[in-house]
Amino acid sequence: MNDIILPLIIGVVAIIVGYGIAKILEKNKASNIIKSAKKRATAIAKQAGKDAESLKKDKMLQAKEKFLELKAEHERVILNRDKKISEAEKRTEKASELSFNISQKIQTEMTYPGQVKVTVIRETRAVNIAK
Repeated sequence: MNDIILPLIIGVVAIIVGYGIAKILEKNKASNIIKSAKKRATAIAKQAGKDAESLKKDKMLQAKEKFLELKAEHERVILNRDKKISEAEKRTEKASELSFNISQKIQTEMTYPGQVKVTVIRETRAVNIAK
């Protein structure tokens, strides 16, 4: 009977030791998987930060370009307005110069009693008809 009990006890002890070794190896493997997952998560977070920074710089550059486009358009509008104002001032000056020249010509070439008033009228009309 001792011949049967001793191998049986050795078998049970071997199973218990094997089970304990399997649990330790499983724990180490799980620990390694967790460490690997943490490293991968850290790497993904770093890459996401780099991507976000790159995207931020790209959007800032796009915003600056849009701002410069709008600024250039605004400057063109202002220059166009200034040009129109300058042209209107020139027309006014020409009308004033024309009235002066006409009054001088009348004064030197004609004789008249009293005074002659010279008025130069420059007028622009736009007419549309609704039917």
